[in-house]
Amino acid sequence: EAASAALGMGGPAVPVTHEEIRRLAMATGAAYMALQNEMNKLETSLSDSRQQLQEKQERLRRTPTLWPTDSRIVTSNYGYRQDPFTKKLSFHRGVDIAGKLDDPVYAAGGGVVHEVGYDKLHGHNVIVEHTSGLLTWYMHLNRATVRKGDLVDKGDPIGKLGTTGRSTGPHLHYEVLLGGKSTDPSGYLPMERTKEEKTKS
Repeated sequence: EAASAALGMGGPAVPVTHEEIRRLAMATGAAYMALQNEMNKLETSLSDSRQQLQEKQERLRRTPTLWPTDSRIVTSNYGYRQDPFTKKLSFHRGVDIAGKLDDPVYAAGGGVVHEVGYDKLHGHNVIVEHTSGLLTWYMHLNRATVRKGDLVDKGDPIGKLGTTGRSTGPHLHYEVLLGGKSTDPSGYLPMERTKEEKTKS
């Protein structure tokens, strides 16, 4: 009572009926349920946002956005050119990037090694599948350092630059295939060094 008096409490006692307690409990329960529903909606929304972010990050990881070599010396672009052997007009399906023998060649995007092979035209070569219908092809390697079926991350070394196959000197022929058809790789080659490339070197 001394504590109550010190706090200045008082007034007539008005008893609370059972009906008022029941209504108060129902209102409290309804407010709790509404809050619970709101929390469930927020949790679902957050989960959806997290999943969308993860899917976007995975798409970015698999999209070829890196230069496949440390060199930026492009000796032949995509499109029509004079063939270096026959001197006749021909269509070049990739870009040629000059470099030093045994320079590292990198996966331009994450994916699965689709093919590793050798033939007289392409030399030692590696094909990486990034998403369904999007592949990158690395030709004239001195040697491949991956095997078919290997998982590779963006920027992983996959081979050594060379001059095997139909080649006039050490370079990488880099090709991008979309839906089975070659497409201009320049759209996948950044103008400046990306964050991934800066951390790689």
